[in-house]
Amino acid sequence: IGEDFADTQLLLDVPPDGGLAVSGRRNNLVVLRDGSSLEVLKEYRGLKGPVMDVALSPDGTWFVAGSRSGACVWEVGDLRGPTELFAGHTGSVNTVAFSSDGRWLATTGADHTARVWDAMTGSEMHQLAGPAGTRMTDAQFATDDQSLITAHGRQAQVWDTRSGELKRSFEGHTEEIRGIAVAPDGGRVATIAGNNIRIWNPATGEEISSFVGDPREVYQVVFFSDSKRLASCGFGRPPTVWNSDTAEPLITVDDSPGARMISVSADGETVMTSWGNGRIRLW
Repeated sequence: IGEDFADTQLLLDVPPDGGLAVSGRRNNLVVLRDGSSLEVLKEYRGLKGPVMDVALSPDGTWFVAGSRSGACVWEVGDLRGPTELFAGHTGSVNTVAFSSDGRWLATTGADHTARVWDAMTGSEMHQLAGPAGTRMTDAQFATDDQSLITAHGRQAQVWDTRSGELKRSFEGHTEEIRGIAVAPDGGRVATIAGNNIRIWNPATGEEISSFVGDPREVYQVVFFSDSKRLASCGFGRPPTVWNSDTAEPLITVDDSPGARMISVSADGETVMTSWGNGRIRLW
């Protein structure tokens, strides 16, 4: 049985400690929530357009929202509006992600680039671009923060965070990669493209497993804290937990397909899903 939270919910970032969560709404609002109950604590305004992505800093003191007006920054206790703007992308900022130590921020934009920023100063460190004609769709830091994994076109690429140099590529998808998930132990990276989920060894670029995660399209994947189990949601299959090595489905979270977002609590006991009908559910 799921517990519903009425909202025009699009996105949700729940850090591992579960203390706070930040979410984005279609009506240009960013919402701070209790990380366990998802109760609304504060609402933040100031974006010019829908929220594209949200990320809470590792220390829980500030957060970033990607939107058509760029990457906007709020301090948790300040309701007056964005206090800083990471300027550089041409067009909207579609994804935002912090390094685990909060030192760097990664963004991807409609200008087909990924950028690495000094999160404290707002200075741009690197501008990264994939093969010509491909757009950047996601960027996530490796667990040790030494690498950044980006998705563009049918490839995922691993970059050195400090130097901005390309280290290796993951190739094999036949459709555009929609998203990336990094296992907590750093030993696996998951990519999704169409209905396909692939698991990779980030150190070698070797493919570990490949399987169909949804009859039609996978929207998001996330690893459990044991780095072995993977939760997915998509258009045509109920949210499912998988063995990432064998591609065996372990449990079906719900009997309703169509979840747009999925997240897992730090202890692995609770799965959070968000539907296009504007509800967050806890399982």
